[in-house]
Amino acid sequence: MFKPEFNYTHNIVRNLMNIEGAKEVIENSPILPVWQSRLQKEALVRQAHHTTRIEGTQLTIEQVRDLIDEKPVVARERDIQEVRNYLKVAAFIDEVYDDPDMELDLRTIRHIHYLILDGIEGGYEPGEFRKIQNYVVNNKTKEVVYTPPLASEVPILMLELVDWLRSDEASELSPLLKAGIAHYQLVGIHPFLDGNGRTARALANLILYHAGYDIKKLFSLEEYYDMNPAGYYEALQSVRTTGAFTTWLEYFTAGIATEMQKIKELVLTHSRDRALRDKIGQVALSERQLAILAYVEKHGQITNRELQQLADLSHATAHKELLTLVQSGLLNKKGKARGTYYVLVDDF
Repeated sequence: MFKPEFNYTHNIVRNLMNIEGAKEVIENSPILPVWQSRLQKEALVRQAHHTTRIEGTQLTIEQVRDLIDEKPVVARERDIQEVRNYLKVAAFIDEVYDDPDMELDLRTIRHIHYLILDGIEGGYEPGEFRKIQNYVVNNKTKEVVYTPPLASEVPILMLELVDWLRSDEASELSPLLKAGIAHYQLVGIHPFLDGNGRTARALANLILYHAGYDIKKLFSLEEYYDMNPAGYYEALQSVRTTGAFTTWLEYFTAGIATEMQKIKELVLTHSRDRALRDKIGQVALSERQLAILAYVEKHGQITNRELQQLADLSHATAHKELLTLVQSGLLNKKGKARGTYYVLVDDF
């Protein structure tokens, strides 16, 4: 029977408190839908880029963005397919996570794995538990660094994992710890021939989302792992060497806390949205006008010439857009003649 052991250290408690504090700020700081949509898309780009790059995919973040925009990308076909598959996983999580009847069962985990490896050349049996022994090998030295359980043990170990996920013990834990434990345990069992890391990270995201930690779909925990892969694998190894989840959960919750802090700062950058929404009232702004406001918010001001260059507009069209925003009470006009520039109104 699976029963994870760990201690509530100062680091874990601090991380949990920081996460909850940031979560409250993020959820109570409304942002304009057009900006939220853009930030969500960028989070998806980062998720897809970093979770596949950890496993060796060589696409740049710009290429991943192009794939999401359905633009042609010249790269190794396997890399392209792996990113496309992750986008299917993200869509699946989006589809099911807020369903109260969603089951964290073997079928769900195997479906996630199927989506991850579907169409990948190599015959890795997407969605099927392995029937042979596999090994975790150091990519540089080719040394075996971990030997997972026997293939014959995989079905019962996975059943024990999902039984624990649905147990009273797991439900009494913070979802943050539950997700971290599930992440490690799936990697430790290594139930598939390939794609175990991506499946574990996707499962952790699903658990977090299902428990209300979707955080406006703005975060990418995968980026934290990818920025320090040695730290990621070292933290995973700690469970194997100590038999306890404590060090891994310190790492896991620190990653979420770091990402949540970044999102909090990002959302607070747009904290003027509440005032902006009140100020706009029934005024309908175009995408271009919203982009102008975002630019002024970031840079402090904008000139007609800058707008011409940024949006490829004529002098007259740029002037018309800026005048509309002035008349709507969103921008103030400063200076004269060639020295004219525009800033946000003082009460933003």
